[in-house]
Amino acid sequence: MGLKDLTSALFQEVKSAGNTRRFEQAKARHAALAAYDTLAQLVLALDLSSGVDYGQRDAITRALIAEQQREPHPAWSSALLLAYYPMLSHLRHRVQGDALDGDDLEQTVVSTFLEQIARYPLEYRRDRTCMYLRQETTRAVFGRVPRA
Repeated sequence: MGLKDLTSALFQEVKSAGNTRRFEQAKARHAALAAYDTLAQLVLALDLSSGVDYGQRDAITRALIAEQQREPHPAWSSALLLAYYPMLSHLRHRVQGDALDGDDLEQTVVSTFLEQIARYPLEYRRDRTCMYLRQETTRAVFGRVPRA
């Protein structure tokens, strides 16, 4: 399953009725999430064309990372993967060579991104989360891909 095909499965996870209670509880912990009725609505708001400013996007990203680190769940990882799909897709296409086939490369990009979320130091880095997440994911992917 390619990265683009993965997005529909991720969006189904985000829209799952089973995540309603989980999202309501997270909203009580994070003011950045309070403006959104559903996790799906929040993911759509994180689209770069939505008009959400960088500060709000950063705060939402931090809240989603905090929730994933607090209690890992497909709802949070799916929301983050969907929100950062353009960055991940761009990164996947930047990698040149034939050291990995397309599916393996896409899996490497996705798994590396999720690992960066799991270890992101929220307590030490309090701003520019989106930038650091992109940079660290990029470095880690290029560090993993064998050189041709």
